[in-house]
Amino acid sequence: MAAGVATMAATTVATMAAVEGITAGDFVQEVSSLGMHPESIIPSNTNLLEEEQNQRTTDRRVKANIKGELQDLREDVREEVAYLLGMESWIYGYPLVLMDVTRQVLTAAPAPNSEGTAAPINQLAKMPHYVSSYFKNVVRISLNSLWTTGWLDLGKEPIVFSVPYTGDRYYVMSVMSM
Repeated sequence: MAAGVATMAATTVATMAAVEGITAGDFVQEVSSLGMHPESIIPSNTNLLEEEQNQRTTDRRVKANIKGELQDLREDVREEVAYLLGMESWIYGYPLVLMDVTRQVLTAAPAPNSEGTAAPINQLAKMPHYVSSYFKNVVRISLNSLWTTGWLDLGKEPIVFSVPYTGDRYYVMSVMSM
């Protein structure tokens, strides 16, 4: 009868060890305090200390794997953020670069030229004829309009721009700031 009670007590301690996370050393001490040898309730081919050591090794491996996966995730996030920032930079910056290149092309003349395609800054270039379909200085220019273009530098002072009365005709003026 005493052996049955001791076995039941040892089983309770083993269950506590599994549920409450008692270490193998604590388990051995509890079983010994009941007057039993741990080997009497643990199969001879099992060693709790080895199992605990294996569990610690497994825990270390799992932590290392998680750490490696987090590092991979961090690198993926950095790459994705860099890509998105590059796209935003392109979307924001490309029109500014294109406008500056257009300004350089259209102001690369010492005086307004006879074709009306270039004039220095703060002077107007007036095209005396409709634009040819081969004209590529400006993207998507209207081919059925007469054009007057100019780049004005308002950094030093304002510029007054006036146009003559056109009667029942109209004109379109675009003003852009860089």
